[in-house]
Amino acid sequence: VTDNSANKIITHLSENEVEKGEYLYELIHSSEINSEIQNITLRSIRTYLFDEGKDFMLPYLRKDEDNKVKINGVALFHDQSFTGQFLTPAESTLLLLFMETKSQQALLTEQLDKEANVSVSYNVKSVSRKLKLEKKEKVHADILLELDVEIVDYPPDHLNKQSRISFLERQLSKILTEKADALFKKLAENQSDILGLGREMIAFHPSIWEEIKGENYYEQILVNPKVKVNVRSSGIIL
Repeated sequence: VTDNSANKIITHLSENEVEKGEYLYELIHSSEINSEIQNITLRSIRTYLFDEGKDFMLPYLRKDEDNKVKINGVALFHDQSFTGQFLTPAESTLLLLFMETKSQQALLTEQLDKEANVSVSYNVKSVSRKLKLEKKEKVHADILLELDVEIVDYPPDHLNKQSRISFLERQLSKILTEKADALFKKLAENQSDILGLGREMIAFHPSIWEEIKGENYYEQILVNPKVKVNVRSSGIIL
């Protein structure tokens, strides 16, 4: 998906780029490796188009401030149609972690203190997810995402102290839980079931699915995400 016509994106690429298709392929492939976009093919898209319990997202290409073609996140789809809304690369990475489809690496940066301008960068090494579905007034989807991470950059250091490790774990867990809550609210606004909660109900909770199935079944789902971060190692030389 592009912010203008695909033709304008392609013709904008440098004339020195002999194989424009190869350039775009490498651009997309790099984002897949870094867990910024979903690894998706024409074959898998066809599957999602006719799956009543799961939606999909596609890379969103646009020209940046320097007039270079970049991937600017992903475009959200619902029921075979583009919703008109997008996720940022960071939002897309978080969603992919909830989907347990992390690629070779998932490097993220969070700001811990705006006034002191303190941030921490970390790479997600492993992911595990627990999902609980329960029918109340709405279908409650309680999702616990547990991340084992490696600290890549943290200026204050002192990562040899357990108190500092515990502090980072609490802060990152809080920040990511808040971001996950905002992310799933955005998905709900677009009725975009990228996570495939409908598919989960079809497979494991058919009685619940029978009650809510339909074009806008996502309106009947309330997602309650929680993220728990464990700092397992540090790439910083102390």
